[in-house]
Amino acid sequence: MRNVCLVANPRTGSNKICEVVSQTPGVRGKFDIFHHVNAWGVQPQEVRHINQLNGTDFEQVANSTQKSFTTFRRRQPVAFYSALRECARQEQAEVLFFKIFNNQLGDRKLELFFSAFDFDFIFLTRSLVDSYVSALKAQIVGTYTKTDTTEIKPKVSARKFLAYQDAAVSWYTQMYGIARRNSQPVIIRFEDMLRDGQFDSRRFEEAAGHLFAGALSSDQEGALGLQRQDLESDWRAKIANPEVIEKLDRKGRLREHPGDILRSLQ
Repeated sequence: MRNVCLVANPRTGSNKICEVVSQTPGVRGKFDIFHHVNAWGVQPQEVRHINQLNGTDFEQVANSTQKSFTTFRRRQPVAFYSALRECARQEQAEVLFFKIFNNQLGDRKLELFFSAFDFDFIFLTRSLVDSYVSALKAQIVGTYTKTDTTEIKPKVSARKFLAYQDAAVSWYTQMYGIARRNSQPVIIRFEDMLRDGQFDSRRFEEAAGHLFAGALSSDQEGALGLQRQDLESDWRAKIANPEVIEKLDRKGRLREHPGDILRSLQ
């Protein structure tokens, strides 16, 4: 059974990718299984199997928020993932898929986990300014899903943005180093998956379909609409003080698109 990991930052379209993959025959698709609160995509039968294998007594509910289960998932990622693999194998799945964000596992746990199994990697990237502003808006409204934040134009802090972009680039390059030990990673830019304001699953299929035995369906083209704020091509129209970012740009302090940085490492 193939293990496929999607490496991403928040607000890069990762949920849309997970939705497409999860509906693919033969694929056991998850979301961020190492989330610091919710075990997104983990089902009751999988929790039951984890209990059987590890002698634990976690509550058998979907997307569990139990603190004890969170501790187990993040402190014993190999045991946790082994149980997910066994469940997927019993269901005759050909691929087990999940995503991971920065800071969900510590450096030591990352190394331990990704050396315990053979993985194929997909890197999903987006313009750092756009992903930062999108995340900032989501924090303001208190949700990351199905909310139109077009009219919200927050002020950005140069200091906070610089910290964000440095952390994002560091995360991507760290994971790219791990990924290169296993295989040739697939790099996909969020911007390349848009067509007429809609997410086009065919773009994803073209880049990563071979990891799923060509089973990804392009029938979902356009089915996952994006919020209007994500369709605004000019980040200057998204914030109240674009001069802050423009000043950083003039000083040469804006980093390249993470996708371009990773491709330069190939």
